Amino acid sequence: MRQFVSGAIGLLMVGALLVFFLGFVPIVVGVIKLLEDPAAAPMCGDRPMERGTVCIESSRTGTSSTPYREVLRQQRDSHEIGIGLVKGGGAMIGGSLVVVFAGAYVGGVLDARWAATQSSRRRPRAETFRRIPALTSSAAIVDPAAEEPSPTPADSRRGDTMAEFGRQCERRGDVAEAESWYRQGAGLGSASAMNRLGRLLHDRNAAQRLFSRLLHRTATANRAAEALHWFLEAADAGDTDAMAALGALFDEDGQHEEAERWYRRAIDAGDRSTMNNLGMLLFDRGDYAEAERWWRRAAAAGSAAARQNLQRLPHRTLAPADRRASPPTRTATPRPTPVLPDNYQTLLAMVMGDHASAEGLIEFEQRQLPDANRESWIRQAITRLRHDRQR
Repeated sequence: MRQFVSGAIGLLMVGALLVFFLGFVPIVVGVIKLLEDPAAAPMCGDRPMERGTVCIESSRTGTSSTPYREVLRQQRDSHEIGIGLVKGGGAMIGGSLVVVFAGAYVGGVLDARWAATQSSRRRPRAETFRRIPALTSSAAIVDPAAEEPSPTPADSRRGDTMAEFGRQCERRGDVAEAESWYRQGAGLGSASAMNRLGRLLHDRNAAQRLFSRLLHRTATANRAAEALHWFLEAADAGDTDAMAALGALFDEDGQHEEAERWYRRAIDAGDRSTMNNLGMLLFDRGDYAEAERWWRRAAAAGSAAARQNLQRLPHRTLAPADRRASPPTRTATPRPTPVLPDNYQTLLAMVMGDHASAEGLIEFEQRQLPDANRESWIRQAITRLRHDRQR
């Protein structure tokens, strides 16, 4: 039903756009007629007529005669026709714009309602972070818990339990209940709950379609800022998944220095999966030797993507000082093609390195296909995730 309605709205808007452009045709014709002087002397061919004369014109079908008054009336009628054409063309353009904007509004409302309905039905999707504008700091979000006393270790443990409740709600598709648990856990100082809440808010933005994002720009921006706030809070509390997520978030936003800082913090805190991402950032910067060093460390830690990146490196990598010393004589080093890691590494990259989310997706596919093997579940999870993101 949703696809039918969306298709009907789309066809209606396409038709309105065609009418919009066709509306300029009568306007042009009308303007040409309006440029003619209705008070000018009537013309018979290329000669002006005088009062009381008759215009005689010959053609293959015969001869016709038109009195002076009739030619003058036709000339004045032409002026009125021009006014009507301009008005008609303007009405076509105005009406088509109304239809386009109305269709965009209705489509956005329907998308928002559909997304709200689906969020409580389908399993959660851990999306790769997309570009979020104006990433600055968490100061724009006022945390109500900031004015309360600092959570105790016991509070944090209770918050972790609530985060686990929220995760279970997400797995069964109850996103609203999951958000409630995450917020309670985050208020108690649970880094895991903060990280999960940030991911949930970000995924909610990522699931929005174009119309909905345009119509709800303020709400989308506020949600993005709140997601960033909770990622920062979780990272400051020591959550390595949040640190890695912040690195990817800032990397995609073009803030590479900030991304590198968070990647390194995640690695220092024990997140080995981030080494490959740091290597890619350094490679894009042109620091091939340092990129190779991190890829070797990631490969030693078991990263299939890093191993394939190493295979695509040039045979000889130059240190930054060497590259600065001889740019004119050195041929451009070919860039490696995008890596295609094994299926589990692909799924892990799609969920920002969150092993818990990857395993949750695999468990979901296992419930759908209990007789299949783990490799089939992983492939199906990747396919379903890509399909969901394209909708």
